[in-house]
Amino acid sequence: MTRTEMEECRVVILGAEMEALQLVSLLPRSLQQQCMVIDPAGSWLSRWTTAWRGLGIQHLRSPVTHHPGPEPGAFSAWIEKQGRSGELLEAVPGYSPLPTARLLEDYCLSKVVKALPPCLQRIRQDTLERVEPTPYQGGLTLHLGSGAEVLTRALVVSRVDSRPIIPPWAADLVDREGTAVRSAHRLRLAEEELAGRSVAVVGGGMTSVTLALAAAARGARAVTLVARRPLRQAPFEVGVGWQGPKLMVPFAGQPDPAARLAACRAARAGASINGPAWEVLAAAVRRGDVAVREGRTVERVSREGDAGGGLEVRLEATRSLHGAWASALPASDPSPGSNEGESLTVDEVWVACGAATVPADSAPFTVLDALSLPGGLFVGGYPRCDDASLVLPGAPVYVLGRTAMLACGPTAGTLGGNREAAKRVAASLARLDMAGEKAWHAAAGKLQAAPAPRLELLPPPETEGAMWQAPRKKVPVAREPDRIDVSDLPPNLARKELGQYRMIDEGFDLTLVLQLEEPVTKDQVRTAFDWQSLEVWAVGQSQAFHLHVPKLWGRILPGKCGIKVNVRTKKLFVCLYKETDAEWRYLKGF
Repeated sequence: MTRTEMEECRVVILGAEMEALQLVSLLPRSLQQQCMVIDPAGSWLSRWTTAWRGLGIQHLRSPVTHHPGPEPGAFSAWIEKQGRSGELLEAVPGYSPLPTARLLEDYCLSKVVKALPPCLQRIRQDTLERVEPTPYQGGLTLHLGSGAEVLTRALVVSRVDSRPIIPPWAADLVDREGTAVRSAHRLRLAEEELAGRSVAVVGGGMTSVTLALAAAARGARAVTLVARRPLRQAPFEVGVGWQGPKLMVPFAGQPDPAARLAACRAARAGASINGPAWEVLAAAVRRGDVAVREGRTVERVSREGDAGGGLEVRLEATRSLHGAWASALPASDPSPGSNEGESLTVDEVWVACGAATVPADSAPFTVLDALSLPGGLFVGGYPRCDDASLVLPGAPVYVLGRTAMLACGPTAGTLGGNREAAKRVAASLARLDMAGEKAWHAAAGKLQAAPAPRLELLPPPETEGAMWQAPRKKVPVAREPDRIDVSDLPPNLARKELGQYRMIDEGFDLTLVLQLEEPVTKDQVRTAFDWQSLEVWAVGQSQAFHLHVPKLWGRILPGKCGIKVNVRTKKLFVCLYKETDAEWRYLKGF
């Protein structure tokens, strides 16, 4: 096929999920019109939508501030305009609420996708079969599954497929006809007939808890949640310290990719459950709807009697747990922490042990052989892409999502990490035509000059999971005294701390919207703003409302801050003016 018969497209993006949508939304309009998105499903967010609907997920784990689109606060504004604030869940005091999966889907499709040019609203339904270098401006020739060939200046791999982690006992049973042992990613709860049946859910994270609660809600006779480690509660999938400079600055300063991978694995080690899900699970345990077996490993699953019999699930104490531990849930295990074995008889077993991502063994990296990428590119299965541009050394191939973890840290692939990764790639793509050394050539030089990684630091393969460690006790820190003198207030006037608020971040302006229980006027509000702290007292007739943040996420200009009130709606608006227009992921700093 000659070049004149080939299609030409400046940038080709593989995948049409959240990572790709975030990237294209940040590109200049002129570059958007020269892009093509290829996905086997042929539509935006197909896999993501199928996943949350299949598992019956309600609220997401990422706050409302984490979403695709060019404007960080646009999702919150859209929710309020649509009158759908009731679909938000206040999960962590002091942080933005959690949206439902449907809410985010509706926003992405009706606002973010609709704002794109027609060439990006339409997804090309195809697959990538082979990639070859071309002398034409140092680009690539893409050979697609349909037989078409596309000449492009740059290829963006927005995500790679993850693989469900299947324990050894389930390897020969899961998703096979007649075994009744099924993996979570294949379940479609809306189609399940569970009335009168018993189910064992194996796993210790949000997916397993969601499945266990859904099975009980759909009429299952008995539901047992089996976790090989004690269940752990955490507000977010990755600690909030990784969302800002506290942990990301030392991470970026670490030159050894093996040490970076070890830090990422430690940050993501072990499944966890957020506060709202934990409370619902605890209530279900108290009612007897769900039983929990913590610190138990499934040794085997076998069929009782003939083909119509139930499944016998043999449990043993997890050998890797050392020392005594106590469950934080209401008692449902007859022998918590015991070394005694136990057998369950159930109708179905659902395996929800998480998923592993190994880019080196996944498409499209398996079809990049013709590019002659440099040796030592992969460390622990992850590519050593350039920190600034996320481009692979030696080829105009950019990566997003979990694949960019060695450059972006443990938040890579999350809704919060997608924006930072997309910014880096978008900035590099905008400079494709500029003179000077190309980003991928510069990255190849850096890789060649870098010292060899210390492979002894590499963690075990992800499929083996991570060892559970008891959380360290937090050292109490004395809270700074309140700055505003309220000694003149009546001693019998009730005080209430304001732990819930909505945050609207627009450039330099950041507004906190606080819903009060009674109206106040502007002269009834006392404020104290400092470079990195704030305090507010709103004094009503029956109680005084208080908000104090000793350390903000970033710095503000106190002289430009102020407040507004809406007496009719009983709302207080705290208007902060930031030192820079950088997005604040949270209100509170660390």
